[in-house]
Formats: sequence, C-alpha cells, structure tokens
Amino acid sequence: MKRMDIDDIEYMRAKPWNSRDFSIPGWFATYPTMLSLEEMRMLAFISGKSSLPEGQVVDLGPFLGGSTVALAWGLELGERRGATVHSFDLFTASERQKYDFLYKKGHPFYAGTDIYELFLNLTRDFRVNSRKVNIMNSAWGGTETQFRFCLSTYQSLGR
Repeated sequence: MKRMDIDDIEYMRAKPWNSRDFSIPGWFATYPTMLSLEEMRMLAFISGKSSLPEGQVVDLGPFLGGSTVALAWGLELGERRGATVHSFDLFTASERQKYDFLYKKGHPFYAGTDIYELFLNLTRDFRVNSRKVNIMNSAWGGTETQFRFCLSTYQSLGR
C-alpha cells in the first residue's frame, strides 16, 4: 500500500478513503460499533497509508472495538504489519447501547453491562493490547505514539 502524507489538507479533503481504489472487507458493515462505515474506512485508510514514523497506535474509548479493528486492519495493509493497537476503555454498555449498536446489526444477546470479554472476542483476530481502565484517570506510559484516536460519546449518548 502506497504511503501518504496525512498533513496534505487538500488530499484529505477529497476523502480518499471513499475511493473505489480503497476496498474494505464486507464485515466492516456489520461490525457492532458507534462509528459510521465512513469513519471506519477513514481510520483503516489513515493507519494503513500514514507516512508518520514508527510509534504506538492508541485507541481511547473503543467501546466494542470498531475503531480498534479498523486501525489494526489498516496497519496490516500497510508497512506496519505486526504493529499493535493499544485500546483502553471501561468496556461497559447499557442495554440501550447494546440494542443500538450490537443487536440492530444482527449480533446475539449479550448479558450484563461488562463488555470486555465481548470486546476481546470481537478483536481476537488482530494485534490488540487492551486494558480495562478509566482513561480519564490514567496516563500513557508507553513510547511515542504515532496515532491516537479518541471517540467521545458522552454528549451523543444524552448523558
């Protein structure tokens, strides 16, 4: 996959991740996530084609792992094969969230509000290092990061 400069504003304005030349697997459309399909495409595209130097890829608040698998899938396409996505979240979901983002996409019932085991199951085919932690009270102690993604759902969920 040809690398690109994500600092090229004009190139990014054209949303190259929506190009027919950038194909994604069919399962992206049914993955249980708060992200739109276009957002998943964008994350995969950027992580796969980024010209940024080596560094850690950190995903803060991945919920069920839509951003995590998109980033990891993109890394596998590019020159970063074998890179790991580090995901940090509380990994909890209300019944409403499970209905909206899991069941509506055809996934089976999942008991309880702790979704960490479900996250692990959904991301098992990718290089993911995850920790169940409150990201608001934590600090990154790893090496330099290449890419950080944080999806804030606080207002969008009506809290």
